Amino acid sequence: MSDPKNVLSGIAAFQHPILKRSLGQLTTSFGGFLATCAAMYLCLTISLWMTLPLSVIAAGFLVRIFIIQHDCGHGAFFRSQRANNILGSLCSLMTLTPYAFWRRQHARHHGSWNNLDRRAGSGLEGALLGGADGAAVAAEIGEHLAQLLFGAGGGEAGAIVAVERVELELERVHDGELGGA
Repeated sequence: MSDPKNVLSGIAAFQHPILKRSLGQLTTSFGGFLATCAAMYLCLTISLWMTLPLSVIAAGFLVRIFIIQHDCGHGAFFRSQRANNILGSLCSLMTLTPYAFWRRQHARHHGSWNNLDRRAGSGLEGALLGGADGAAVAAEIGEHLAQLLFGAGGGEAGAIVAVERVELELERVHDGELGGA
């Protein structure tokens, strides 16, 4: 077993963001995604079957963009928290995951990841574990899903917004802001 002091000195170089690496990741992730999307667009005029395999590559780059968003949420991509928040917000436009809301939920997750009693009150996971009043949650979810999916036109973007809205409503029910809790 290694001496703890040697381990700590060995990882010290990795405790702070390295701007050159951050910019490289940013360039390859966004550049790769945009280039793949452009290739998909051009291939679409030739054949749909030629385009579909490229969508898997584009999805991989999109996952990389979400990883950058995740690192920004932890304040680990740049030294400046403001720069992390700006880039995280820009990444969220690509990933369709609202950055500020996700960051709060993710911080809550890290604060209680190993304690089911504390975790039971947060978000959809909390409702599924029994942390919120089921009838109030079901009523709120049903009402908002109907408004979002049918009133706003629905579609894939509507479904993504609906999931985020359900998470927010569950948090509000748990925190006692709505009449059900």
